Amino acid sequence: MDGSLFPNLEIKLQTNGVLLTPKNWQKMHQLHENISTLLVSFDAASESTYNITRRGGDWSLLQENMSRLAELRVAGKLRFLRLDFVVQQANYQEMEGFVELARKYHADKAAFSMVLDWNTWSLSEYQKQCIWKQDHSEFDEFISVLKNPIFDDPIVALGNLTEYRQLASNRLKEAV
Repeated sequence: MDGSLFPNLEIKLQTNGVLLTPKNWQKMHQLHENISTLLVSFDAASESTYNITRRGGDWSLLQENMSRLAELRVAGKLRFLRLDFVVQQANYQEMEGFVELARKYHADKAAFSMVLDWNTWSLSEYQKQCIWKQDHSEFDEFISVLKNPIFDDPIVALGNLTEYRQLASNRLKEAV
C-alpha cells in the first residue's frame, strides 16, 4: 500500500515490538509517513519478568528493535512513540525501571494501566494479579512503589492508576 496516495490516512500501530525488525520496518516503507503513533507493549523492565508477562516474546530481539526505533524517534522519523506496561502482581516492582527504559528509548510516553480480566486466567489467578485491590497482600508494597517521584515525570501516563499515585502521595505527606 502506498501511503502517499492516502495523505489523510493516519496509522496508529500497536505491537509487541518483536517482529518490528529493520527488515519488516523497511517492508512498510511506503506507510512510514502515515504512522502517527507507535505503541510497544513491554509489561516488564527486565528479561526475567518479560518472560513471565510476555510469554513467547524475545527480550533480546525487542531490545535490538527498540534501539533502532529510538534512533528513528530521535531523527524525527517516528512522530510519537509510547511504551506500554500493564501493571500486575508479576511486574509492579519494575514500574520505575520501565520509566527508565522509556527514557532510554526516547519514548514520548511510558503508559501504565491495570491488567484487565480477558478470561485468560482463572478468577483466583486474576485476583492474584490485581495488585491495586486494597485486600491484596502486596497492596501496601504497590503503593510504596508509587511513592517514587519518578512518576511525576511528564513522560509518565498513569491512566487508571492515577488515583493510586495520589494515594501514595498522600501517604508520603502523612509520613513527613
